[in-house]
Amino acid sequence: INNKYWNKNKYNNRIDVNLNRKYKYTHGKGDINLSLKTSSIGSDYNYSSISLEAINNNKFGRYNRIKINTRSYFQFGHGTNWAPESLLGLSGANNEELSESKYTRTNGIISSDMMSFGNEIGNFQMGGGLNLRGYTSYLAPEYNEDGELIRNTNYGTSGASFSTEVDVSSYLPYSIIKKGIGTYLFADAGIINIEDLNRSNYKNSWSDVRADAGIGFTYTHRNWGPLETISPLVIRFDLPLFLNRPPYGEEYTQMRWVLGIGKTF
Repeated sequence: INNKYWNKNKYNNRIDVNLNRKYKYTHGKGDINLSLKTSSIGSDYNYSSISLEAINNNKFGRYNRIKINTRSYFQFGHGTNWAPESLLGLSGANNEELSESKYTRTNGIISSDMMSFGNEIGNFQMGGGLNLRGYTSYLAPEYNEDGELIRNTNYGTSGASFSTEVDVSSYLPYSIIKKGIGTYLFADAGIINIEDLNRSNYKNSWSDVRADAGIGFTYTHRNWGPLETISPLVIRFDLPLFLNRPPYGEEYTQMRWVLGIGKTF
């Protein structure tokens, strides 16, 4: 769907190893995943990465009415020739992840125009990567002290992020909840590499922290009639009202909206 970040007639042969562990504790549960990826024989690319993702679901308050979900993510990448579809996304899923969804693997309900990158914040986001949803479709340029462009950081090879959502749907009227509507407060923050970590000083290789915060809503459609085996469809509507590094000409706090299919994590 985003053909600028695919190369034609190239083999992205790779070995992936994933180690996953689920666990429970007093106020919730967690899921931690360690992923190792490396180019293999016959590949037209040369890269490898190690990533760690930890997702925790916590419940607090009387009758556990407040749900706090968190996602921590870290990736370190190494290589001289990366497949563009496998790069780490600043705002969400990369092309490799988008191709795994029937809604975004090709033009259709979601078009290429909605997925293109530019100098403004876009309006469609799929969860993944560093998951800074407030910067979706934004090139996120980084400049040096002289004001010269170093490079755009919408994609990178290494990075770290933390996201949290405070689900307060239980406080909505039951008449709204039973229609599949939920709401939450969210915040995301992260950094991404701006220079090649293989050859640069680590201190100068990272971008400044980007962060966003706002309120989100979800609509979950479960009743498919005779097609009961279809998974619930979640449509997400996020309002990233605050950005700590907004595009030129925008305010730190202003009205912004982002649509998504499925939860971000």
